[in-house]
Amino acid sequence: MTERRQILTLVAVTLLIGVLTNVLVRGVPGFTGEGGITVDEYKATFYPDGTLVEEFTYTIRTQSYRMLYRLWEAPLSIDPLGQPYVELVDIEAADTGFWYIEDSLGTVYVDESYPGSSRQKGAIGDLAYRNEAGSYNPNYYRPGTYTVRYTFKLHPPLEYDDEDAHLNLKLAREHMAYKQVTLVFEDADYIDKFYPHPPYLKVSQEGRRIVVSGSSGEDELLEVEFVMSLSALSAIDGFPQRVENVRTKTVNANRNTSLQYGFVFALAYATPLLSLLMPFALYWVYNLYGREREYTVPSYLSTIPNRDRKPWLVNQVFTKGAYDYDDDGFYATLLDLHLRKKIEIEDKPGGLVIRLLDIEVEDVYERRVVGFLQMLAEDDVVDTDRLEGLAKDIKKGEETGFNALLARNRLVDLTTTVDQRVTSEFVVQGRQRLYPVVAFSTIPLFLSIAAIALVPFARSTTLVAFVSSFVLIIQSAVALFYPPELFGRWKGDSYREKLEWDAFTRHISDLSQIRQYAPADISMWGEWLVLGTALGVGDAVVRAMRELDLDIPEMRYVRRMPIYFHPLVVASAPSKGRVSSGGFSGGGFGGGGGFGGGGGGAR
Repeated sequence: MTERRQILTLVAVTLLIGVLTNVLVRGVPGFTGEGGITVDEYKATFYPDGTLVEEFTYTIRTQSYRMLYRLWEAPLSIDPLGQPYVELVDIEAADTGFWYIEDSLGTVYVDESYPGSSRQKGAIGDLAYRNEAGSYNPNYYRPGTYTVRYTFKLHPPLEYDDEDAHLNLKLAREHMAYKQVTLVFEDADYIDKFYPHPPYLKVSQEGRRIVVSGSSGEDELLEVEFVMSLSALSAIDGFPQRVENVRTKTVNANRNTSLQYGFVFALAYATPLLSLLMPFALYWVYNLYGREREYTVPSYLSTIPNRDRKPWLVNQVFTKGAYDYDDDGFYATLLDLHLRKKIEIEDKPGGLVIRLLDIEVEDVYERRVVGFLQMLAEDDVVDTDRLEGLAKDIKKGEETGFNALLARNRLVDLTTTVDQRVTSEFVVQGRQRLYPVVAFSTIPLFLSIAAIALVPFARSTTLVAFVSSFVLIIQSAVALFYPPELFGRWKGDSYREKLEWDAFTRHISDLSQIRQYAPADISMWGEWLVLGTALGVGDAVVRAMRELDLDIPEMRYVRRMPIYFHPLVVASAPSKGRVSSGGFSGGGFGGGGGFGGGGGGAR
């Protein structure tokens, strides 16, 4: 694959990841809160005397739900309590269901007028939480739209000083996603300053009413906080407590809350956007540090680009990536030593025999290969049966006079280890150019973790940032898996030689090209077979030779050598095994400090 194709593929892959991320985090159940049931609308109306009327409109898609409920963090009761609490006044159950309540003491009440409701108290008590009211259908609700209406009288904590009073009303904290939210505050003349949480909710004044509209993600805070006139203390049957500087504390707390939300929302919108920009950042790094000069090289090349290159070097530097070496280089080297009469490979029934003829070689890698063969040889002969025996000894965990594991390790080294010194003669490593990009991609992850800890009441929003931050890391990791030379540069004219080897590979892999330019000299076929093996297309060369009715022994060796050497490479000793060792909330200022909590849900 050419360098240009590599970078375009990388950009396409990372861009696809970025696009899918933006689609998924905005439109998949679990991020949007949709699934078998949704709360299409939540409407709450608050009156000056503390009465709260709530309507939950559900859309049920699967018959899997029997309880549509409203949970409170504050104590829920039908009798007066000596602490801030929520008093249940009335429930209008959904169609085909009946109302129920489990109060703060765990007592279950049901609509006795509904046939058979009293027999369901035990089941409701097992399923419901304390401080929960709702609508129950023992036969489960059929798919459709249902509305549950609640009327509560709130008895909240109230803060006041000589000039102002304060109420922080938490309407939801742990709840299903509300696709549409409408909050109405009737006769709101007593409200002086009004702060919705989250602050992006739309607030409008309609006559004497304040109307708040928007939506609320799953488990996100839905709260309103306001500074009131002192007259509200006599209108709301709450629990007043004197606190100095009510107005100043409210303003300061909401300034901090706005900053928190601003941070979270900026992170949630910026991180997915960064996943779309990451591909272009990678292309910029490539263009700055890795882009090569343009060379004109034919698509197919019938001549060998450089006859002085050893097969193992061609495999390591010019085949896939400059830092990618595999066992084809080892097999090509054996074939090359055979053609040069340094060793002699022969067939035998069920295997191969390799004879050492001339062990004097100058190349460092070839000396290591010859040394390995000497290690296995008996009377200068290597029998592949010996390789099979060593592999079996390793798998059985047996120790023989010959160190089988040492032989395996030497072979693994010869078939996998990259000679960095040799590669550096051709390529300037470019992977370090990506390290700043990788480091930058981790910043949103740490920021999103901080957001989860500091702003726990913006769960859905922080989840978008958290998931998207992992995607940035994945994108940069994908870039790291590409050849290191993509972001570095080839030295001198080495890149032209790389392109020429690619063209030569295409030529010897294409039967129509080989037919057209087939070498007449049989020795040339042996050379093509060696280089084809090094380039990873030895099998294609063998197939072409058979099509041309050519038959040389080396054709068989190409196919058979991996059969006998590879089992030793992957042999491993058996595992020895391992033994294993054995109240209420509210009365606060700012986001999340309100009285009430809970929210609507279904089970």
